[in-house]
Amino acid sequence: MELDAREVLRVLREKEISRLYHANSVRTSCSFLRQAKLLSRGTLVELGLPQTPQRTDQLDRSFGLWYDVFLDTVDIHYRARRRNNYGPVLFEFNMEIFEQEWLAYVWITKSNPINWNQDTEYSDRYYQTIDEFSEGFSYGDFDKLFVFRSIGGVLRLRPYLNRILIDRSLREINGVRAYDQAVGALKASAVAGGLLEIEISPHECQENCNCIDQYNDMSGQVFENFFKP
Repeated sequence: MELDAREVLRVLREKEISRLYHANSVRTSCSFLRQAKLLSRGTLVELGLPQTPQRTDQLDRSFGLWYDVFLDTVDIHYRARRRNNYGPVLFEFNMEIFEQEWLAYVWITKSNPINWNQDTEYSDRYYQTIDEFSEGFSYGDFDKLFVFRSIGGVLRLRPYLNRILIDRSLREINGVRAYDQAVGALKASAVAGGLLEIEISPHECQENCNCIDQYNDMSGQVFENFFKP
């Protein structure tokens, strides 16, 4: 069920939530920056733009999510002290998105769609009313995804993007430190997209964060899928 975007914003402000996030791989993030837009996976395919496959791709198609854009209300990496499963690049947005006339409605999941199946009722997939959302949502819920469905699979980065954070890793790809290579690719893509003012900074971890160990334990192919431009 779609929820009024202005009402959603009201609830988020009551819960003192002031930022939105989207995590992805370096390759997909570079496509976003070159277009100066956050794009759905289906839109990227139609435009023939590079992106990294995700294990949820088939599920997104089957559940009608292929042309939707997703945002979180929490920096999962920082809060959970682990890498984000969707990638090392984190786009941080301000809340002005919810104030725009072109965004009338938002869909909000009750759980991550990866946990759905064909028997999952629609009412168990999405919050049905603003009161249900207000009662059932709290800051830090990782599996509550904000789904932007009525925007044609495109979300302009300017003026809603605050900054971009990228995970630091000591591993190399073809003799070059993956982090340095990724930062260079992201900055070049931002320039190509006319986003010269966008801040690209290392992601700061909490004490005892496991991200470095997780990246070190990855197979070479999986690591490259995340970090290779």
